[in-house]
Amino acid sequence: SLFLAICFVSSVVVPISYNQIPYVLGLIFLGLTQIVNNQTFKGGLVVLFIVSLIVSSVITWCLGVRLFLFLFVLLISSGILYSDKNYEFRQNIFSVILDVIFVVNILNIYCYFAGINYYVNTWLGWKNYFSGLTPHPMWLAVVSGVANVINVHRLFNADNNKWRIVYGVLILLTLFIQFTAGSRSGLLSAAMAILVYFRSYFRSMSTVILFSAFTAILIYAMLPILMSDASLLEDKIEEQDFENNSRSELWNARLEEFQSSPLFGIGFARGYVDGELVEGRLETGSGWFAVLSQTGIFAFVCIASIVLSIIFNINKKWLPQKGLFFAVFVFLCVHSCFEGYLYTPFYMPCLLFWMLLGILSQAPNADEVDFDDDECDDEILVENE
Repeated sequence: SLFLAICFVSSVVVPISYNQIPYVLGLIFLGLTQIVNNQTFKGGLVVLFIVSLIVSSVITWCLGVRLFLFLFVLLISSGILYSDKNYEFRQNIFSVILDVIFVVNILNIYCYFAGINYYVNTWLGWKNYFSGLTPHPMWLAVVSGVANVINVHRLFNADNNKWRIVYGVLILLTLFIQFTAGSRSGLLSAAMAILVYFRSYFRSMSTVILFSAFTAILIYAMLPILMSDASLLEDKIEEQDFENNSRSELWNARLEEFQSSPLFGIGFARGYVDGELVEGRLETGSGWFAVLSQTGIFAFVCIASIVLSIIFNINKKWLPQKGLFFAVFVFLCVHSCFEGYLYTPFYMPCLLFWMLLGILSQAPNADEVDFDDDECDDEILVENE
């Protein structure tokens, strides 16, 4: 599990040379383990989604290598190849991935104070924005956003006050890095995920509201410090009209593409750029809009149905780290409204999204689990009383 987790997370760590190679090797190894241990096919709506994806691709005659790479990632990560051993293996891998992200976040904090920056500045012009070990502030925002959800989870489940202080300091330092990364969508996604975590942890809604209000007041009081080196965020605020117009143009383009072919879309990894239909890596502006525009309403309904099922049934499910897993899933769902990686198989967030979707949708119901098992922790017991 540790080997695979490092392989997957290394894809966003610049100092690791040829970091896509470990990622691909990790996918191959994960695929082999899932195939070898497979006992049955179990997917439900995921299978229907794959069918709709294939039908859309055949009708639009878009059968490029990107489609088959995505189908491979979907096949090995979403739980279609099912067995209890496969399910536990994917769950363990995801837990270790979160541990590796936690470590990378600490290294990013160290890089900031040590003056180490691996930002590939061909992305945003001449300004030397901070991105830590990642190639771009957008990736830093994803890593730090997910890491702060992990920090909150560790704070609430710490064994003693010493560790609570450590995780509290990490939360504040990571929040500073989030502001430095300058991603408003990353900040919003992390805030929503942490709010969801509060709701899963506290039994009383009034406690959730009080704790959220306290957190908001604390962040507001710290804004001068948090904004002290947030040059990218300040630049985005100053250019807000341009940013909004740019994002709106991308969303409007996706809507026009969807309206031109609402049932099956215009083709996987396709989009119009300057009036010309192109195929390949595109700036879609939203993963959810990309699903609609590229593969049509049938594919979108399949994915949306799975996500809604997870949301409405999460309290009935049992997982050792249910609150944390669900909060990270919420982060990816919200963040995908603004970043288009749901169909990008070689992007780590794409793999995390589909892996989590499989883990959460296939989690056993609480009434099917023997709660005398030593693996069952007090938090889950409280949630299911």
